[in-house]
Amino acid sequence: MTEQIRKVPYLADKAKNEDVDVKGKNSSFQARYVSWATTAKVINDHCDGWTWHLKPFNEGNYVWTAPNGTGYLISYFCNPEGVPQTDFFYAIMKSNKSVALENITARVLADNTRRCYCANACKQFSYGHQLWRNIEIEDEKNLEESNTPTQQQQVNPAIADGDKPIPKDHKEALIEELKEKCKEDPDLKGNVIAKLQDITPDYAKENNPSISKFLTQKKHYIAIKDLFKKGGVKT
Repeated sequence: MTEQIRKVPYLADKAKNEDVDVKGKNSSFQARYVSWATTAKVINDHCDGWTWHLKPFNEGNYVWTAPNGTGYLISYFCNPEGVPQTDFFYAIMKSNKSVALENITARVLADNTRRCYCANACKQFSYGHQLWRNIEIEDEKNLEESNTPTQQQQVNPAIADGDKPIPKDHKEALIEELKEKCKEDPDLKGNVIAKLQDITPDYAKENNPSISKFLTQKKHYIAIKDLFKKGGVKT
């Protein structure tokens, strides 16, 4: 990993449940999202010196034309040194459909500019990535409330709380978070393995331990989250 990459803020853990709104609460289709205003506040709080830009079309406006006549935007962030990052393409949409150039009103442009900003923030800083992947934001309280009983629990309702399985989406999100944190802290993986070995002795018998294989229960999830809170140090 280069020094340049290390300087990019990583905001995957900054999206909180209380920041999430639901569009279409009373309809059959519901979309979970974080408002552009909240996204802007998080970026302003944690990304000092980073600026967001729309790339102008060669005729001076910001709407680019696709081969089929619909419009799209190109945006990018600049780091504190003023170096532009990679371009981000965003199709101008209305009611989930691309919009022809002649039908792009000021309102449609303004709405899509804000959405483009939020999507670009996810691409650049991983902010709100759980929502863009259509999974709920991680939250231990949510984990406690959302576990669906497995066949094992139905047979034995008295199964210990810590032995309950982790929902698939929570496990996937935790593994992604662990991968990113390991890039910054080379010792973290070893501490996670040691913690899992303490909880599950069979893990120590593995010649080539797989974290994913043994990250199966709620107690494993909570233990790793606790490590993150302590800066990756096993106590």
